[in-house]
Amino acid sequence: MRFMLSLLLLTGVAIASAQAPATPDPVIERSAPTWEPGPFKARYRVTYEGVPITATGTRELTHDGNGDFHFASRVSAFMAHMEESAHFTQDEDGTLRPASYAERRSGLIGSRNRQLNFNWAEQELVRSGDKQDVRPLHGLVYDPVSWQLALQRDLSRGDYEIGDRFHYMVSKGGEPDEYELRVVGTPSLNVPAGTFETVLLRREHASDRETWIWVAPAHDYLLVRLEHVDGRRLTLALEAILEP
Repeated sequence: MRFMLSLLLLTGVAIASAQAPATPDPVIERSAPTWEPGPFKARYRVTYEGVPITATGTRELTHDGNGDFHFASRVSAFMAHMEESAHFTQDEDGTLRPASYAERRSGLIGSRNRQLNFNWAEQELVRSGDKQDVRPLHGLVYDPVSWQLALQRDLSRGDYEIGDRFHYMVSKGGEPDEYELRVVGTPSLNVPAGTFETVLLRREHASDRETWIWVAPAHDYLLVRLEHVDGRRLTLALEAILEP
């Protein structure tokens, strides 16, 4: 249940830590002066080992015009609830820089209240709420939300090719992990919400786990389908795009 709820947040990309292959392709480094995706809401149909799971999830992203982004996401399933919120900025070169992040869980998935504050002036990541901790920031580190938006931003530039890889350092309050995704195709895909032209990405894991992600360029790279296999198969498929 906890893993399923986490996957529904934002782009739905699995948030388990991963290690890059020993000889990865060169990392793509691009810049963009501005990026302003519109807010949206979407509903997904979830299947776990072929058994339908009733779950709803919404997200909203706003941009105040001064380089500041605000994000809120809510997911509910059965007797469980999870919320994420984040505040981050955009540098002049298009770099997304997290400022704060909060996660709240309740119900069958247990309780959690976690806050992260990114102090770039002091190069520190401060964690509060469920656990108090302070860690140094070395280079650009994303929170569990902003890295997914960085991927969306990078894809929205449209200059990717099959085989390109995207790398992000991500922290959930501890030591950062490297997340890597590889573009593997551009298939047409049928889901309950209809037929979409998609970009297919594979999440690289150090173990035998597999994560496949389909996003729709015509809808700001909205998640259309996700499959994660870790002994058992979890599938998310877009059921409806809702009015924000």
